[in-house]
Amino acid sequence: MTSWWELAIPAAAGVLGGLGGAAVSGWFGRSNTADAFEREAEERRRRHFLDDRRSSYVRFLAALREWEPRRDRDWKMRAAADNASHTDAQRDDAMRRWRQSREESEPYFRKLIEAQQEILLLAPRHIRDLAISLVVESSRGGKTGRLMEEFLQAVRFDLGTDPDLRAAGSPLLETSGVFQDGVPSLSADDQP
Repeated sequence: MTSWWELAIPAAAGVLGGLGGAAVSGWFGRSNTADAFEREAEERRRRHFLDDRRSSYVRFLAALREWEPRRDRDWKMRAAADNASHTDAQRDDAMRRWRQSREESEPYFRKLIEAQQEILLLAPRHIRDLAISLVVESSRGGKTGRLMEEFLQAVRFDLGTDPDLRAAGSPLLETSGVFQDGVPSLSADDQP
């Protein structure tokens, strides 16, 4: 005759096996949910990072546009001070006006440098290099049209608004040598 425990063991094993299977499937279900939450959090971080880059580009361009007219005025004042050769009083007056003009434009230049520093932290290398070149050339009072257009094109490509870099280019960039053999002159590690 069979004892009660010999009958209870298979029944208990069946019940426990069913509970164990449910626990295991629940564990894996939670794992899939955790993976989904992790993927969603990573996507949110990526979007936030792109938003930070976008806002840093906008701040940089706005600061550059605010500073450029003041820089032009400073250059004109300096040229006037250098060419004021009539009397010492006129030369001193011109130098005083130039210093005053520089003092007025200094906060705008600092704002530009702060925006550039933010780009240096967030942007890919080719955009960092373009931002530096743009500030340097603009500081010299040089023509920045081609550099500005290169910067804008690189930013649009970086943010994904223009997936085809060549189609986003203008005739100015086509003739300026940004594209070499039909390929943009960006390094492979800078490609998104």
